[in-house]
Amino acid sequence: FLPSGEELFLFSSARDEKGAVDELLARGLSCIVLKKGAAGAVYHDRHGAVASSGFAVDEVDPTGAGDCF
Repeated sequence: FLPSGEELFLFSSARDEKGAVDELLARGLSCIVLKKGAAGAVYHDRHGAVASSGFAVDEVDPTGAGDCF
């Protein structure tokens, strides 16, 4: 599952990131990669989480940026 920011909460009744991730994993998702824009992304599975910071780029055109993530 590859949501961005607030999209995570569209699929969960939780009000915080950890609660939403835990709820979705308990429903049977094997992994979630939460995209956080310039702040990077966080990979979650039943064994824990791994965060990766973003890196600076010169933006030319943001069209399709989420799709090419």
